[in-house]
Amino acid sequence: MNNNIVNTQRDYSEYCSNGFLLCKKNVDIKWEYESFGSYYFYYSETTEYHIHTQNDLQVLVIGNAYDLNTNDKNHRITEIIAEKFNNSFNDAVEYITYLAGRFLIILRNGNNLSIFPDSHCTYACYWSDKIKNVFTSHLQIFKDYWKIEANEILSSIMNHEDYISPSGKYFPATLTPLQNIYPLIANCFISHHEDHTEHKRFYPHISLHEKYKGYNKDIIYLLFKNYLLNYFKNIYEPNNTYISLTNGLDSRAILSIALMANLKVDTFTYTKFGGDYPHYEKDLVGASKCATHAGYPHFILFLPQLDYGNDFYKMYSKTFSLHARFPILAQAYYQQLPIKSNVLISTISETGTVFYTERSEKNITPEVLAQKWSTSKIHTNGLVLEAFDEYIDYTEFHLNKLYDFDFYDLYYWEHRNSKWANIWYQECDLSHKVILPFNCRLINELMLALSFEDRKSKYLLNRLIKDAGLSHLPDFYA
Repeated sequence: MNNNIVNTQRDYSEYCSNGFLLCKKNVDIKWEYESFGSYYFYYSETTEYHIHTQNDLQVLVIGNAYDLNTNDKNHRITEIIAEKFNNSFNDAVEYITYLAGRFLIILRNGNNLSIFPDSHCTYACYWSDKIKNVFTSHLQIFKDYWKIEANEILSSIMNHEDYISPSGKYFPATLTPLQNIYPLIANCFISHHEDHTEHKRFYPHISLHEKYKGYNKDIIYLLFKNYLLNYFKNIYEPNNTYISLTNGLDSRAILSIALMANLKVDTFTYTKFGGDYPHYEKDLVGASKCATHAGYPHFILFLPQLDYGNDFYKMYSKTFSLHARFPILAQAYYQQLPIKSNVLISTISETGTVFYTERSEKNITPEVLAQKWSTSKIHTNGLVLEAFDEYIDYTEFHLNKLYDFDFYDLYYWEHRNSKWANIWYQECDLSHKVILPFNCRLINELMLALSFEDRKSKYLLNRLIKDAGLSHLPDFYA
């Protein structure tokens, strides 16, 4: 276990923070390592992990996992997984499925590897069908240590005049900036035996209707609230827990949980001045009113001007030379947040609250998925459609594999989070620890078990906010 998490001052030296590299050859990367069977497990100085070894079975948790039913954490969780694996592989998978947290779990049984993500694959993992026996958290590591060529197909799509997205672009389907490098996608796992690697679906494996038959809205709400309260208590550190607060309902719901748990937190909002930024203004005013009413200290992160020559960007580009999501926000985090902060981010709730409202097409096709990826003209591009055709096979995204889940919900859950959101979290990793309270299938299933209309109206979030006494405050997004 990495017990030496370094509490350094900001020295602009971070590289692939919270990163890992699992491979069979000795690599000249300036990280510590441990043996993991025939593999080297390299980890950055900020990476948290725990390994449990039982004969020829090893269980590795990278990041932090929590069992919300028992309050077990990494150390005990690795032991439980090993116990269940000894009974059957499926028992171990069932247990892993319902853990909360931000993590990857890697099982090694002899020469076999199985790599499982958390609910929304918020801890990225990449692999290659050309470079054998290599698995890593960052695309940059493949670039720096294997010199892989750029993916010209993705470059053509991202730079195409038809791809217009003022709020930011993200990679479609399984495409990454490097040739033959693939992402692990949420609800799937990597199965590796010797030189053969497969990407397989393991969830869903249940019918929502059958599992939650007889659960009325009150029961669902109480379970939802209690799991969130338990999650909050598991991750809470006094004087070091912060909520990234906007004026949106999802972050206000997380603030409500803090109030219900009677735990002291600080809140912050990032904003930009010096121009016409109405969305920032709404967040700034709304979040400040919420924090004031809750009685929590609130501070502002100022988004700086982008400067490619400053110390931060020089450091940032060493990890993100292949892509950038929001570097000025990453800089604000790095320069303005307290060191070693635990920051709660309220993303992922959209999985349960109807992100895609237009659902007229009933069959899964490359055309439908491409249009949900981007509404700009690029979604009709032949390269994009071919990529989504491959994505459907890669993720086994077929109706007969999805039970009674709506494929629009699962598509948002899996594609947007695994291809867009986890890059944001990697940017956060440069400066602080990301905590995602909605990132647990126990919580996600409860949200999805409600009717479409209750989900669309954000019934569970609004009820939390009302119970915490925050519903009377103005919602500028209503």
